[in-house]
Amino acid sequence: MGTYYDTHEQLINSYANEYDKITIKLDNQGNLVFTDSGSTFEIVDGLEKIRQDIWFLLKTIKGSSARFPDMGLDHEAIANSKYDPHIIIREIRRTIRMHPDVQYIRDFKISRLVDMPGMEQFQRKYFVKFNIYLFYDEIIEYMMLI
Repeated sequence: MGTYYDTHEQLINSYANEYDKITIKLDNQGNLVFTDSGSTFEIVDGLEKIRQDIWFLLKTIKGSSARFPDMGLDHEAIANSKYDPHIIIREIRRTIRMHPDVQYIRDFKISRLVDMPGMEQFQRKYFVKFNIYLFYDEIIEYMMLI
């Protein structure tokens, strides 16, 4: 059973402690990236680390981590809402706000894939684009399929 947190702030602080450690670079499929010599892992930091952290949070299915059961995107809530755009936005915000460097998320644009030419074959329902505003005046533009 996972650790119980009395407040959302305690949960965020527990994630913040984990994020302070060295982060190994992942490729687009989530595989570890080695240095050119192949003997050590590539390390990621700064804005690239934050991008990777957010990518990882959104790729993680809520409940799949025994250590952090609240971490990840709640695909079940999205599916149960029949892909209601308001629920999609709520769940993306909830997931990304777990990262200690994120101030807020806004500027959402959601498009149904069946309404986009050439996208009918995808099993995903929506294309979602939004901006992530960090505490130190950086903005990350993010796009994903839901």
